[in-house]
Amino acid sequence: MYRKITITGVAFLLLLGIEKKANQNKAIQLVILNLELNNDAVKRFAKKLRATENIREKVYSHRIDLVRNFFKELDSINDVYYLPASRSGLYQALNAFGAIFAELAKNRSFTSKPISIPAISEPVADYFLHLSNITSRKSNHDLQSYIEEIEKEILQGSVEFNSETKHLLFTLSNLPLVLDLSVTSSMVSEISPIVAYLKYILSTNKKQKPLIFIEEPEAHLHPENQVKLMAVFARLVKDNKIKLVATSHSNYIFNKASNLVIDNKIDRGKFVAVLFANTSEGSETRALETDEYGIEDDNFIDTAESLYTEKMALFDKLNAQ
Repeated sequence: MYRKITITGVAFLLLLGIEKKANQNKAIQLVILNLELNNDAVKRFAKKLRATENIREKVYSHRIDLVRNFFKELDSINDVYYLPASRSGLYQALNAFGAIFAELAKNRSFTSKPISIPAISEPVADYFLHLSNITSRKSNHDLQSYIEEIEKEILQGSVEFNSETKHLLFTLSNLPLVLDLSVTSSMVSEISPIVAYLKYILSTNKKQKPLIFIEEPEAHLHPENQVKLMAVFARLVKDNKIKLVATSHSNYIFNKASNLVIDNKIDRGKFVAVLFANTSEGSETRALETDEYGIEDDNFIDTAESLYTEKMALFDKLNAQ
């Protein structure tokens, strides 16, 4: 018996069936039960092909290929990890919850009022639990060179996990000083969880690779360090160690990625830059054109030009005085 999943798009409706394989604990079978296309999708595809014969069959075949490739890509993923924005704040706040809950339990007989505990989303809970349940102090040797580059070139110290306190610690490279993340700089405390994931949590020695979502990797980083971090991410992906999805508001991250595309250090076939744009109907995504000359800048360039124009006008004003 299939468990059914419906995926609805602007131009199609896809019905998938998932069935557990007999005598195999984790193996599943995925089948396409139905695919419906609206007339607009058929018209657009016909215009692109400049043909009318058997167009619905061609569109159907095209959509099936897209779905097949999508799930082939999913099959190449080992595990999925999510590193939220405000990584440091969330980690430290959730670390404190343990002590808070213990105190509440100890004094529960002294209060008659109900205690409301805020809900924590599953991805954020997973993020914290992964960091709190590190079982090995051994570093991931497969990623050692990437870890060392971040620690030496950006952090200028090393990130370690204390198995007794279940806390992440930071050791400065030039001083015999071990610090809890709560007393480190915002730059160190934001980047350390990323390093901890690379060091202790990711499993990269399988054929399938981990997929990592990182929000705002540039948070609290000097522009020079943003550029260095982007270069490490590019190497991790190019060397087929991880699959990465990152959100960013940084023009430094964007421009470094564009330069890496020009330098062929990012494979254009495995990379896409997406702009989230506000419209009258809500937010929509648009893939930015990427070619041998880099990534089309439809996001940061207007602001940069506006600031430059403003600066020149101010200089003219000063010179006129």
